[in-house]
Amino acid sequence: MSSLELHGPFAPLCTDKESLLEAMTNGGRLGVDAPYSPRGCDMRWFHPSEICAILNKFHRVTILGDSIMRNIAVALHVMIRADLVNGGRSNWVEDPAGHDCSCAGTIEDRGCTFHSVVSTNNIWSADPGSMFCPRTAASIECEWHAQFVATTRLTSSSDHPLLEHPLSDDDFKYVTDSLEHEKQTKPQVFVLGHGLWNDLDKEKTYAWVEQVEDVLMDHMPYLHEPGALFPRLFMTPSAAGEKKPEIFVARQGNIALSRFEHAVGPWIKNRDMDFLGTYNMTIQASNHDGT
Repeated sequence: MSSLELHGPFAPLCTDKESLLEAMTNGGRLGVDAPYSPRGCDMRWFHPSEICAILNKFHRVTILGDSIMRNIAVALHVMIRADLVNGGRSNWVEDPAGHDCSCAGTIEDRGCTFHSVVSTNNIWSADPGSMFCPRTAASIECEWHAQFVATTRLTSSSDHPLLEHPLSDDDFKYVTDSLEHEKQTKPQVFVLGHGLWNDLDKEKTYAWVEQVEDVLMDHMPYLHEPGALFPRLFMTPSAAGEKKPEIFVARQGNIALSRFEHAVGPWIKNRDMDFLGTYNMTIQASNHDGT
């Protein structure tokens, strides 16, 4: 499949990180399920070899957050395995329920949640031959689940993370155990996402971000040095599609989502973090959460 079948870029292309994030945050689509286009300048589809080279600039990419961040990790693994059909799934895991977790099913079928790939290390352990990127490329750690489970709040009917504040030291243990405490030759990168699990309570999101940053800096003391490089990208939740369960619409509907993004974006930027809003790029998608 040609990359131009996936996305035909228009001129001009975005020339730096800031313009790309701004264009993607403010883009949109003309019609339900129509192709998405950034606003002002465009992006192009990267070849997997280019993706590998970009990731190899970093020591590790750690993804922290809820289900949208799981989808981000799945999408990255689709690209670094160069496999649009099975690149996002743990194809070494049997599925007795018979879900079709190929192609878009990895993201759109909720029954495929625990068959999706959220850590590069799992691929290297179970299916290294499926990797397009060489082992020298950055490890993508999607720390989206167990380390953020508030265990006292779990019930027999819920095994999803509750990204509430405050989080205990145990909630962070899986993350902090994987951090390099000494300064590396390449930076450790963090991609954060938050909002839906606290029903778009922005004050709780602010507190969560502050706590995550404090924990990371405590476990990487070199970040306290003047001018230390601490790359962080924060992403707000996607828009609600027409299949969004009715029980969530009142408190997680599109008006609330839009207001949340407009409030959180400037706050994130003031903390010297990069920001990517996903509301505009996911509105008018017909599935549950605009994924």
